Amino acid sequence: MSGEPLDLRARILHADPSELGFWGSSGREVWGALMDMAFPGVVATLVSLEDGSTSLYSSTGGGIIGGGAHPPVVEATHAFLDAVAVYAPQFSPTDSDDVPEPGHVRFHALGFDGRRGADCLEADLQARTHDLWPLYYSGHQVITALRIATEGETGQA
Repeated sequence: MSGEPLDLRARILHADPSELGFWGSSGREVWGALMDMAFPGVVATLVSLEDGSTSLYSSTGGGIIGGGAHPPVVEATHAFLDAVAVYAPQFSPTDSDDVPEPGHVRFHALGFDGRRGADCLEADLQARTHDLWPLYYSGHQVITALRIATEGETGQA
């Protein structure tokens, strides 16, 4: 990943939740989550935050920012965060900003007590043979809601 998408991703990965106004009002231990999906030559990153803010962008530039203005996106985002909060204890503590290898998906749980991550083969998630498959499908529900809500809007790539 290079350029602006990498900068946006790194800013969220290293953000202080209190500076963003997040203090756990949702009752979740997680204030945000990222789902990185790697393909040959490109990484797509879904960012979902406690306040409903949602973005999807690619390492080659472009994406959708500001999906949280749409109620269906906020609903899907909160469901994704609820799922991440359930599975986050299975993740490993991490401070790595590395993107996954092609064919892999990396989840980041942004918790009030630190960041945790999990790397999975996308094929295992798609086949529902990996324990974290519900996160993958929940993340894709956010992406679908985001795409439907922003179809035809200007300013997206």
